[in-house]
Amino acid sequence: MVSAFDQNDLIVLGRVEVSKKFNEIAAAQALIESMVLPGRVFTLDTPHCPKKLWRLLC
Repeated sequence: MVSAFDQNDLIVLGRVEVSKKFNEIAAAQALIESMVLPGRVFTLDTPHCPKKLWRLLC
């Protein structure tokens, strides 16, 4: 499970289940793409920050 969590309001904004055929990096990308949150800061573990994801966030 990959989740987006709002630290200020302490709520889960969204989540994506990771299946055996779907890795965590792809799940994180899908979750961020599905959320329309311009001007937000996303904090991710290093393995979830490939170049493709950086381009998506910029």
